[in-house]
Amino acid sequence: MKKREERRKERREKGGRRFRRRRKTPLELRKFIAERAHEERRRERQKNQERDMPHFKVGKGENEITTSKGKYELVGKLGQGSFGSVFSCIRQSDKQVFAMKCESLNAERPRLPHEANVLLALNLLKSPHFVEMIDNGQIAGRFQFVIIRLVGQNLWDVRLKVKQFTLSTSLMIGIQTLAALRDLHRVGWLHRDIKPPNFCIGRPDEETFHTIFILDFGLCRKIALKGKDIRTPRKECAFRGTTRYASLAAHDSLFRKCCYQQMHTILLYLDSLQYGNIPDYDFIYHQVIAAASVHRVDLEAAPNWDQKAKSCFSLRMDQDMEVQLTTTIVFNVRDTD
Repeated sequence: MKKREERRKERREKGGRRFRRRRKTPLELRKFIAERAHEERRRERQKNQERDMPHFKVGKGENEITTSKGKYELVGKLGQGSFGSVFSCIRQSDKQVFAMKCESLNAERPRLPHEANVLLALNLLKSPHFVEMIDNGQIAGRFQFVIIRLVGQNLWDVRLKVKQFTLSTSLMIGIQTLAALRDLHRVGWLHRDIKPPNFCIGRPDEETFHTIFILDFGLCRKIALKGKDIRTPRKECAFRGTTRYASLAAHDSLFRKCCYQQMHTILLYLDSLQYGNIPDYDFIYHQVIAAASVHRVDLEAAPNWDQKAKSCFSLRMDQDMEVQLTTTIVFNVRDTD
């Protein structure tokens, strides 16, 4: 009581007045309570998901995963995100290193089972731009996982490391990412989240160091069904992807200073495509080749991330990239929709 009187006296002496917060309206109060409840549920769900993940520690903890195909030892943590965690692991039978992607069974919108089905379909094509799925499974009541080939850094991190790509490396990236998308479309899938972090280079100690791989198929959608033509377009659908990379107009000025004519032609062509059109990959490919020819770019030069390369490697998209691509989509894949 005495302290309260002292505080009142102090406020009167300073001439200040106690700030009173405006009372919320009933609508604002209900909205505030709903938002707070949603945030509490999100935190609780995040805590449960973290608890479900492998409790990995060097030399102790849950360091082994056993499946019907083999036994894998966790040796390090590669990353963590809203989807779950990624670990590096060693197969005990031959000591090969792989990546293990884990997702909690309590995830609000699980993506890993869908991604595993997409990887199974892609492995049938044997494209050099797809990572091979080695194994998959789940730990009952906790998490599910897929084990895939381990690759190198993603293109976003590579660019931050080398600061700026040369024109030859940029065009080489364009050719290889185009090939990856072409192969993905061939088996009837759309990626729906194309961005630099979803493309990775190979590992420095392997022959695939100059190869670019496409990753993260959690948002993929089957565009062509088995035994049927492409799917009927939906009247309305929610946004998918990453807003930063979604706008075509936002990329119009990227090539103003170099190879603008060819890149502008490609952007106009892509903008003209309708839902049912199959892209002319040959047309896009030859536009990139034309840009390299105009600017006298050596497409056989080693990419910027290979600092130790003394000789160039032969850059070929695929043998069938030089001929007219077929417009037939392969349907002998597992239909997951």
